[in-house]
Amino acid sequence: MATKYGMDGPTTAETVKWVLGTIEATTIATAEEVLRREVAAGNFTTEPVVVTDGAVGRDYHQVRPFGKIEFVAQPTMRLAVEWTLEMLRRLSPVATGRYRDSHVVLLNGTGLTGQGLAVLDRAREGDRIQIVNVQPYARKIEGQRAKRRKQIRGRRGLSKQAPGGVYRKVHQLLVQRYGRTLFVDYRLERLEVGGVEGRSLAAQTRSKGGFYVYPVLQLYLKPKIF
Repeated sequence: MATKYGMDGPTTAETVKWVLGTIEATTIATAEEVLRREVAAGNFTTEPVVVTDGAVGRDYHQVRPFGKIEFVAQPTMRLAVEWTLEMLRRLSPVATGRYRDSHVVLLNGTGLTGQGLAVLDRAREGDRIQIVNVQPYARKIEGQRAKRRKQIRGRRGLSKQAPGGVYRKVHQLLVQRYGRTLFVDYRLERLEVGGVEGRSLAAQTRSKGGFYVYPVLQLYLKPKIF
């Protein structure tokens, strides 16, 4: 039986409901005020990605009592790619500089050069953006993680400057920075890097199908759920 406060006071259940409702309303009001303040100061976008209780795109008015509302800036694909390229260059091992300067961006399989990154401002859901290093030894720099099921032994990366790899490390940073707004993937792929590098004789003789296997970062826009 519910406990009552006095003859006509609210029951315990009613009191708890009121407290939880107040907490929820306060959470919403606080989040909205913080967002308004940051937008007015020019520090934040007017169309952020909403993350409510860990769920991307959920209406923040559905926040649970003691829950959490986050507003995440919606990045443009171009900014994300430019940031990724900068991280790859920073972490690249340097001897001649050839590896550091060989990170290439592909949009749906076509290489972008020069000012070509501007087209990424118009990237749409479903477009595949890949970043790859076209040097033939790029895969060796990443090393190999051990896989017990496939009985594959692990090995360190080729470079002492980047023993944990370059693309694998930047993939971790990408997920931390953009994982809520972009799909980010790291893999090794056999690619024909169209318009950037042709097949070499070594590639034809060493690699099945005539192509090297490259470390690749792939980025996709997540669909908006607003």
